[in-house]
Amino acid sequence: MKKYIRLFMVLFMMLVTGGTFAQFHFLPFFEWWNQGTFAYNDWDLVPPTTNWAISTSAGNPWPSADFTSAPVQYNYSLSLETALLYTWYHYSCAKFWCDFDYKLVNLNSTGKEKLFIDIFIEGEWKTRDSLSNTGDKNWTPMHVFLSESSDTVFRVRFRAEGANSADILHWYIDNIAIYARCNPPVGLVINDITDRQVSLTWHQPECGTDGTRPASRIPGYGETNFDYSSYDTNLLGYDLYRSDDFLITWNKLNTTLIADTNYIDIVSGYKEYCYYVTSIFQLNNGFTCQSDSSNIVCAEVVNGINDSNNGKIFIYPNPASDIVVFADEFPITGMEIFDFTGKKTLSLQGSSEKEVTVDISEFVPGIYFARIWSGDTCTIKKITVLR
Repeated sequence: MKKYIRLFMVLFMMLVTGGTFAQFHFLPFFEWWNQGTFAYNDWDLVPPTTNWAISTSAGNPWPSADFTSAPVQYNYSLSLETALLYTWYHYSCAKFWCDFDYKLVNLNSTGKEKLFIDIFIEGEWKTRDSLSNTGDKNWTPMHVFLSESSDTVFRVRFRAEGANSADILHWYIDNIAIYARCNPPVGLVINDITDRQVSLTWHQPECGTDGTRPASRIPGYGETNFDYSSYDTNLLGYDLYRSDDFLITWNKLNTTLIADTNYIDIVSGYKEYCYYVTSIFQLNNGFTCQSDSSNIVCAEVVNGINDSNNGKIFIYPNPASDIVVFADEFPITGMEIFDFTGKKTLSLQGSSEKEVTVDISEFVPGIYFARIWSGDTCTIKKITVLR
């Protein structure tokens, strides 16, 4: 029934806006420019006479959208705007994202030629990120936060703006994805380790809306109001995952959804175990949404009580901002550092020192995990990077 109500909302929206199905695109929205035209996915050029074009010679891979310097523009603002984007499912505890790749072919590094990423939401355009011409930039992925929740419909635009377009040659944009991700649980911690029992707790996802959305106000398309509180996204429960091979593979522990925010894991042996938890939401049409992972926590399950200084790795300072020192009584033969998503950020091999200093000055602030080999053991330690 709710599915048909949502369809009625789409039809009503088109009635009040004078739109057609071709002018609406449901999330997730993807654009790879394979059709070689802006018209295929109903992109708007604002103003219509613009420096935006499709490049058939550049892309990741080609083709791509191309803002070119010619004809030369002064004190300009030229946009490439999506059609109306519509969230077929109602997400009340999610974040909306825009991923894309970009490349800048620069001429003069003035810092005055910019590319903005904007969203039209709650009746106005809001800037979410910007890039400037400080030098050539090869293909680079971007992950831009758009909104905690959305209007009934919204739009996204890439806005080239500056003083003199002749100071650059090209802004290229490719592989656009606009989508929602349900919010994960927060604050996963290990409360206690008793023999081979690991006790974990966490908190519910942090949600940024009460189940209602404001009016949809797209320029030139009128205004509508819907109360979505009766079609809210419901939290069904959680899935908990464990790795016992130093973050290489992850296995789900529960066979049915975990209703509470706590869990006791009975492990099979004495070693290091790492965990993360995800949220599972019920969407309005019967489908479910699984969140990204929470923070990762690790537990060292040992047989009996050991001297904490006997054969253990020391880390200092921790938290840290510039450097971290790892010290052990045995030579440290290798090290890998991962961020909280499991992405490897550093790898050191072939060391034979008992003390290793690592430069973390370029690390993004957050939680990291170091996998350290020393003697005949491998240990995982948590590092906190602050600025």
